[in-house]
Amino acid sequence: MGDPEAVYEIIKGKLLRFRKTFEEKQPVALGEWSGLMKGSLTALEFETRWERVIRKLQKFGLERGPQELLLAYYGEISKTTAREIKKDWRSYPNPDGTETLRQCNCWEEARALAIEIEGGNAATRALTNPNFHIAPYAGGPTQVAYGDQQPKGEKGKGGKKGTGKGKDADGAQKPRGACFDMIANGTCSRGAECYYDHI
Repeated sequence: MGDPEAVYEIIKGKLLRFRKTFEEKQPVALGEWSGLMKGSLTALEFETRWERVIRKLQKFGLERGPQELLLAYYGEISKTTAREIKKDWRSYPNPDGTETLRQCNCWEEARALAIEIEGGNAATRALTNPNFHIAPYAGGPTQVAYGDQQPKGEKGKGGKKGTGKGKDADGAQKPRGACFDMIANGTCSRGAECYYDHI
């Protein structure tokens, strides 16, 4: 066993016994494709897993077509997001420089719309957050503030109990979000009686 090359060949032969063949790797890639789940991940977080599995399918000769990938992507995202994507019509560029008004026709376009929709939903949740209100500060315009309401029954500053959820020190009800009518139209039919904040 003094020959280094002979030792190398012996070790190499033993290691190669554990190496999977091309045919053995194909079922593994298919299993990963079948078991792919988005779960609670955002569209942006899910993108990495999705692309990794697709590349593995391509590597082992199991590439999926554009329509199959699009349908599979619809199956992974939420039904609400999928419905919103299917209702979306917009202009997409053509290779000749023109544009066509159409729905998305590939998973990459569906992914971009899913990220856009999730971003819009996150912004809506922020605006309608019960703890969202406009707080003035000295010497300048108003600023957006979150989470400075005193939970009901807990002690506030000076050891005094809080005034109750969503209420100021004088007992007045704080605004519980932004009025979408005012944001969209500049007016609100409810006027001063509107439950939401006119910003």
